[in-house]
Amino acid sequence: MLRRLVFRDDDISYFSSPQVLWRLYGRLWEARKPVVFGVIGEITIPNLLPHLGNAPDPNVPAQFAHDSGSFSLCDNTALVELLGAKARQGLIQPAVHGWTHEYAEFERHDRATLEDRLDKACALMEGIAGYRPRFFIPPYEMLSTSARQLLDDRRLGVFAHSRCLGECPATIALSHDRRFAIVDRAGTISIACDIYLFPIDDLGGRDETVLSKALGGGFGEFVVCALHSWSFRDATADRWKQWDQMVEAVLDQDVDVTTPEAIELERSWHRR
Repeated sequence: MLRRLVFRDDDISYFSSPQVLWRLYGRLWEARKPVVFGVIGEITIPNLLPHLGNAPDPNVPAQFAHDSGSFSLCDNTALVELLGAKARQGLIQPAVHGWTHEYAEFERHDRATLEDRLDKACALMEGIAGYRPRFFIPPYEMLSTSARQLLDDRRLGVFAHSRCLGECPATIALSHDRRFAIVDRAGTISIACDIYLFPIDDLGGRDETVLSKALGGGFGEFVVCALHSWSFRDATADRWKQWDQMVEAVLDQDVDVTTPEAIELERSWHRR
């Protein structure tokens, strides 16, 4: 049976709608269940994505996609208020998801540029949430060896595909189906998850089948529900219904909805 689930929204930026976030996660928050938000500090456009045929970043609304400039999350005051309030309540666990979110942003090797972007992102999030973030979600699941070393130096864990952790010997700790591992790096844990459940953006109506398999343990005991709230901007009634059914099913089965920080804290208690 599914024991643990992380809800992870990867692209929280200036363009994120507080109304959509409330609609997506309000039921979870009502039940005191946390959500991991991958936060982008100052999203920059245009951002053309090679893996999507050089299409504009879908995180950016169409009316802005071909403009030039940058947009600070802090300028969306309603979003900042929501993030701050829910972080203080323990219902949002913010993670760094780059600074500009440009393609391959943290695959570069220029240490000075990496430090500048990471430090600005951490300072921004600490100012909003009231505490320093503990985890980093690599934009586009791409992370250079230089960036990994910097994250180790800053004692930030990685929450990503195992390939982002390099040839770390501890990656052999991935479970027998090679879907999940907790990896110790320089005294900081990272979480490797090689199969993300519920890629809601492109499920194509398979939600109920995938959910049933997950709750029955078909994907292992630990699952990450990775999604992008921007993909719900114009969601149909049927799509919202599928989402609501998924959330209620998780709550009905009393699955442990957790975060990387909670797992890290649990492990620290076991070490004592």
